[in-house]
Amino acid sequence: MSTTNQETPLHIACKKYDPFDKDSIDMCVLMIECGGDLEVKNKVGHTPIDVLGRNRKTYGLESEHAKPIKKAIQRREYSLLLAEESYPVTIVKVFLVGDPTAGKTSIKNSLTMNTKQMHAYIPTPGIDVGTYEIEDVGTLSIWDAAGHIEYHVTHGMFLGSQNSLVVLVYNLKEPNAYARLQYWLRFLRSGQSDTAKTKLTIAIVATRLDEFDDKEEALQLAKKHLDDVRAYFGKALDIATDLLVVNACDAQSNEMGIFKSTLRNTTMEIKGTRKIPKLCEAILENKASWVKPKNPVLPFLKFIERVKEVDPLASTKLAKIAANYLEDMGELFLAQNGNISHVVLDVQWLAYYIIGPTLAGDIFADQLNVLAPKAAYSKEELEGYYRDVADFSTLSQLLQSLGLMVTFNDINFVIPAKAPKESGISKAKFQKGRSIFCDDDRSMLSPVVFPTIQARIMKAFGSESNQPIVSLGSMQFANETLALVKQYEERDAINFAVEYKDEDAELCYNDLEKMTSIIVSTMYELSPGTSIATGYLSPQSIQQCPTLVSVQYYKMKDIELGEDDDGTVYHKSLEIKEKTSDILVAGGNPQFLRKKGMGCDYQWMLRKPKERLFGLLDSTTCLRTDYRSLAEILNIDHGDLRVIEERCLESNSSRTEFVLNHWRATTGQRMSLKTLHAILKHPGLVGNIEAATTIEDMMYELGQQVTFDITDADTPSSGEC
Repeated sequence: MSTTNQETPLHIACKKYDPFDKDSIDMCVLMIECGGDLEVKNKVGHTPIDVLGRNRKTYGLESEHAKPIKKAIQRREYSLLLAEESYPVTIVKVFLVGDPTAGKTSIKNSLTMNTKQMHAYIPTPGIDVGTYEIEDVGTLSIWDAAGHIEYHVTHGMFLGSQNSLVVLVYNLKEPNAYARLQYWLRFLRSGQSDTAKTKLTIAIVATRLDEFDDKEEALQLAKKHLDDVRAYFGKALDIATDLLVVNACDAQSNEMGIFKSTLRNTTMEIKGTRKIPKLCEAILENKASWVKPKNPVLPFLKFIERVKEVDPLASTKLAKIAANYLEDMGELFLAQNGNISHVVLDVQWLAYYIIGPTLAGDIFADQLNVLAPKAAYSKEELEGYYRDVADFSTLSQLLQSLGLMVTFNDINFVIPAKAPKESGISKAKFQKGRSIFCDDDRSMLSPVVFPTIQARIMKAFGSESNQPIVSLGSMQFANETLALVKQYEERDAINFAVEYKDEDAELCYNDLEKMTSIIVSTMYELSPGTSIATGYLSPQSIQQCPTLVSVQYYKMKDIELGEDDDGTVYHKSLEIKEKTSDILVAGGNPQFLRKKGMGCDYQWMLRKPKERLFGLLDSTTCLRTDYRSLAEILNIDHGDLRVIEERCLESNSSRTEFVLNHWRATTGQRMSLKTLHAILKHPGLVGNIEAATTIEDMMYELGQQVTFDITDADTPSSGEC
């Protein structure tokens, strides 16, 4: 099926692609994964990818905004690999996740040692990875993930493996056990796209059975928790139905036997539905010989060379597809920083030996050389710190590609996740801001999102001379023109604001749009299971909460539907009215102007057209087709006009703008673009066709056709938009 332009449904979906609209993303991804033709061309020779996002802004496939599409294409390309000879998966990854002291490591020890164990608590730094032969289960790759919050930032990087089972362990005796169980399920959901063909299988294990006097009470409590979360999360997560309540240290108990049975059945199911292509199997067999001590990282082009040595018939495209396939299987890790791409061949090295010590808190001081929190580290400090485990020149590129490190000069390095805890937000006078927040209480932002956003905004807005003040939950640039804060309390949100001046309206709007773009695209990339929405911060609330924590906001639909005739919006929680022009960026916001059209007040005109309009009307003509006629039509007497002219002469300001502002101040009314355009065009009023055309041209650029009706030239009465 195609249109008259010979466009397929995939062409149309790609044209409408919007990286800020989840429904738009999901539609394109679904059509690609269901076999939509990526090569077919329309009447002018464009493929669907050529027109990606054209209704908004064409995005190249390498753009950050196009990552969901690129991933969908990669998943579809796996059929090329699987069309070759392939083998069943023989080893399944088991991720143990949960709070510190929940019993994750004890469960691992019970499985691997098969005897009753009693050990002193030793926290796990990062993720401890090992492969074990488990009696009555088979061969498992067990990933024991640290429960401490500093490591939650990077856990999501490793949890997307397609051949894996997540075992969520929680302490049934803990007073807030159910809340912690919900937290971890929200965490897991944040990394799972709703359009993913295969979802993580999650088995929930409640521990501390031995601490209950009544075992039946423990079973009933755990069953209620399991039933409640399965009902609450519904189809968003694949939660196993098995009721698993154990003493984590007792390998010989009946309960541990039931857990082993669940492991065996679930891993057998995974093995039966996952395959590993012959080329990928060959890479796994040979990758250990490709790496040097302390540096299991290859430049991507060197990796391609090694693959071709193993299989001379493998094309470069097939080798790239194999790399992506193995990343999805959790067997290697791909990273890109600008044009430099690397392949991490030993994922355990990255998880345990790099991320483990880098993010370790004080609780690990007896085990590790802990990296003390700092606003920035020198190159010499980090070279010394990583000397025994990595080549720092390669590692720094790798960590920058992961959004864990930023540098402006290759001398000093910022690690956002290791920044001091104190907030860096000063009480600067921010006037305009937004909030990107979770609009579903089952959602949360993946912990990796905020430090990655910090890193990306630093690179986008910062420089060696304008480096931001960074803390764990905030960031503010030294010139105090831009601030960012992560809010953890009642709702999971990222708030940001900029300093605003009328003359910089367009710059202010562009900065807000740029930040929104970075934040939203990062969320969709790293937290695809999170449902988000955008709010516009209340200016009065910003003044009351200058650190941007707990600041109140409006949704755009509240502004569009709730705006009164006087251009104000009522905030129910704050019980105040605020001007729409104060909430949004009048003079720089084409989206609002496009939505409201000619009903908008003249102050919403964009900067360049407004300057041109005022310039045309400020120039006096013998026919008086200028600001003087406009003042006469608006009933501004000669005395007031002379005062306006004197003030404009003193301040070098626009006479036309002063006339319109004076009329607004004395009448309390608003001048819509529709009325202003008619007054300017009407030959019996101002009659300045060139000035009226300026409005027409601006609206045409925004996709709106302007018509002229002589009755629109009536001076607006009270209450007109």
